[in-house]
Amino acid sequence: MNQMLLPVLVFWPMVGAFISYFIGRKNKKARNLFADAVTIVELLIAIYMVMVVSGQGTQYFSVPFWGHDGLLFQMDGFRSIYAVITTLMWAGTTVFSAEYFAHYRNRNRYYLFMLMTEGATVAVFLSGDIMTLFTFFEVMAFTSYVMVIHDEKPGARRASDTYTFLNVFGGLVTLMGIFLLYRTIGTLRIDKIKELCAALPDKKPIYWAAGLMIVGFGGKSGMFPLHVWLPKAHPVAPAPASALLSGVLTKTGVYGIIIISAHMLFGDWVWDCVLLGIAVITMFGGAFLALFSVDLKRTLACSSMSQIGFILTAIAMQCILMGREDTMQYHFYAQQGAVLHMMNHSLIKLVLFMAAGVVYMNLHQLDLNEVRGFGYRKPLLKFIFGMGVLAIIGMPLWSGYVSKTLIHESIVERIWTYHDYEFAAHVFRVVESIFTLTGGLTTAYMTKIYICVFWEKNPYKQDKMDSSNKKYMNKASAITLTLCSLILPVLGMTLTKTMIPISQFAKDFFYMTGHPHDVHFFQWACLRGAAASLLIGAIIYIFIVRGCLMSRDENGKKVYINAWPKFVDIEDRIYRPIMVKVLPFIGAFVTRVIGSIVEFVGKIGYKVFWKFANWYTPRKPNVHEFIAKSKEWYPAHKIDGQKNFAFLKKVYDTSAIEVWDKDEDNRTVTPIERVPVLDDIEDALRERGKEKSWINRIIDKNIGNFVDAESSQASGLKSLLRQTMSYALIIFAAGLLIAIAYVMLKSL
Repeated sequence: MNQMLLPVLVFWPMVGAFISYFIGRKNKKARNLFADAVTIVELLIAIYMVMVVSGQGTQYFSVPFWGHDGLLFQMDGFRSIYAVITTLMWAGTTVFSAEYFAHYRNRNRYYLFMLMTEGATVAVFLSGDIMTLFTFFEVMAFTSYVMVIHDEKPGARRASDTYTFLNVFGGLVTLMGIFLLYRTIGTLRIDKIKELCAALPDKKPIYWAAGLMIVGFGGKSGMFPLHVWLPKAHPVAPAPASALLSGVLTKTGVYGIIIISAHMLFGDWVWDCVLLGIAVITMFGGAFLALFSVDLKRTLACSSMSQIGFILTAIAMQCILMGREDTMQYHFYAQQGAVLHMMNHSLIKLVLFMAAGVVYMNLHQLDLNEVRGFGYRKPLLKFIFGMGVLAIIGMPLWSGYVSKTLIHESIVERIWTYHDYEFAAHVFRVVESIFTLTGGLTTAYMTKIYICVFWEKNPYKQDKMDSSNKKYMNKASAITLTLCSLILPVLGMTLTKTMIPISQFAKDFFYMTGHPHDVHFFQWACLRGAAASLLIGAIIYIFIVRGCLMSRDENGKKVYINAWPKFVDIEDRIYRPIMVKVLPFIGAFVTRVIGSIVEFVGKIGYKVFWKFANWYTPRKPNVHEFIAKSKEWYPAHKIDGQKNFAFLKKVYDTSAIEVWDKDEDNRTVTPIERVPVLDDIEDALRERGKEKSWINRIIDKNIGNFVDAESSQASGLKSLLRQTMSYALIIFAAGLLIAIAYVMLKSL
């Protein structure tokens, strides 16, 4: 009976989406309340399933209408944790959405696709096989597009185009990897992948499959260099949608990367070192971009990229020495850090983006110079945002400190493990240094926006900022944000009762066995890592942010400046030129090469075929011979065959030519005969000028033999035949590419 609740978790929000849409057409308030009820019921079911899993073990449910095995849903420790996190995020943002969207258009549409996205996202985390994961991954990609483009402004349209392109491109590439994986091991069941992949003597196909699959998963997670949608989509999407995009949807990509790293390539040194390098770049790059940003939500978006880098670093560190007894303890640190930082980042961004949404729905501005001083006299909002800031910078007693300390300790312990291997030890020292520096950058940019919005006064309109003290958010939003923000210190202060058991509950998904040693989080050995990051952050804020990233305006007032060079934009400088110029050029070049090959083969084949046909078949009468014969058959009638045939189209449509009689004044009368004629192209070929394409020459020669080449009838037939042959060439080229790809994969 409990297994039946797994598809309910997936399809209940989807059904609720359509019901809410029809309710909204009649009553907007009723729709809001119904949507709240849908997400709260979903949260309660997820919490109940956690208790079921903890008592009865992993739960399975199959929906038998997809392939042989159907859609397979599975809930274990890790999946149940993220089912709760996902449904909690949706419940919080849905309650907040009622106030946030009070003056928006298309609210019905938003609620429809928001609830559809919830069902698809839950399905991704509950997927028991990769095809189920991919199916709902793609559903989620298209339904969440509507959430990004909701405002329909030029910036939203551009960002949603980028988001959709990466989703479609990544999805297609991932699908190729899934096909290759299935061909190699014969199954897509996630709980069987590890054993089958480990038994393969040749890992080359698995590397190819993993490399293809990580394009889609990495793009969704915001991993460098596929992160470009994050800084563009978050500032233009509504704040509740931004919270979901950052807090949950990015984790679906991380979930896929975990499957690749901890299942398909379990303990593979080469793969995990590559992943670690990408993770470190993502971690530092996001923080560096956030430091320069002067847009409130863009800063939080770049921060999301950086925090995803922290999570990927933990995944890579957990997998690098997987399976070795002498390092198993350190794997536990990294595994716990990965799970807890995924959870922490979701909860932190829920708080920060909704608080940023409060700022935006009051001011309709996100520029730091415009929102400066908004929270100066708003203690509740200051407290809520402050909880998120303290958690994300890793302040002791807040949840972020626990997960960051675990990740840091896994890196430090690996340095000690490799003390006999100088090069490896130096590599991990560099990783640790970047980790600490990135923590300092996080402290600096979060301090920057917190002081700007909540501690500084606006030099020009502080009175206006203070005038909205009592009405800046309603009670429902205030209660929701306060409760969500209190989770962060409560988790951090009760870590041995909450966070550590949660991380251990998820260990089976990572194939971790045994029990980790206790980490003494409040000893100096752990505290000094956090202290170093906080100190570096303070120095960067004082000397870089206040000294270099602020200047004085024409009135002598200090303002924040965007010092980031405009020409340094991966999307504008690399991706869009590639999409607009390079890829079309390559496509045209390849098409031209294939077309030339097909043209050459066609010429040879055409000549050989007709030589062969003429050798074995009697010569068929051409049109002029047919006309002469027709005059013999009907001598009493005046027949001008060249002008009185309905010509080639009727040959193709009816396999016959109609002979029409004419009266003395050349007026058409009833047809006198229908004589079957074979559409013999060979006998009709005559030289009638030159065309660039051999196909066009053949068509012109054909038509010119039967009718006047300048007539409208001939022009229409030329167009029809050219389109038909162009389509045939496209099909041939596509088939050729598929055949080449298959031969290449077969040779692996």
